[in-house]
Amino acid sequence: MQKRIQSFFLNIKNKQASQQNTVAREMMEYSQAKNIGLLFRGEENEYQVFNQLVKRLTNEGKHIKALTYFEQMQSTGYDFNFDYFTKEQISATGNIKSDKVSRFMENRFDYLFCILRQPFLPFDYILLQSKARYRIGLSQEEKPECFEFMMKPQPEQLLSEAIDQLLQYTQALTLQEGYAGKIKKQGGRA
Repeated sequence: MQKRIQSFFLNIKNKQASQQNTVAREMMEYSQAKNIGLLFRGEENEYQVFNQLVKRLTNEGKHIKALTYFEQMQSTGYDFNFDYFTKEQISATGNIKSDKVSRFMENRFDYLFCILRQPFLPFDYILLQSKARYRIGLSQEEKPECFEFMMKPQPEQLLSEAIDQLLQYTQALTLQEGYAGKIKKQGGRA
């Protein structure tokens, strides 16, 4: 019952955030981007996928700030620093009571990557409230207001393959002169 109430209020908050969003969004050259946000939610068998992603971005000279969600605190196989919030930090009215989440939303990331397979209302709220310059994620067709660019992975595609493809698209888009403007006009979906 509480989950339904939370969902109701989060949907209202997300709709309001989408309508009131005044953050200037702009794509920058991938090679110039240094401040990267990573909003992720993985399964136990996907720890290595996220470890490889963070290692790759770090090797490219990117500074990574990562945030995830746990139903309850647990030990993980992640090899990188990340912040998290839990269900206890989400009130019945959908408020996320976490300084870590607030700081994450206030960060002016050059790119904010959201990697999750299923829609998750608290992440939508974070994306909509984020001050990130450019929000990129795997396709959530019912949530186009959350991203400037989305990629729809194939149903049989492994998460690691989808992430590689998403990074390739991001790099390619910034290399094509004038393409960033086209993405904004088309709603940013691939």
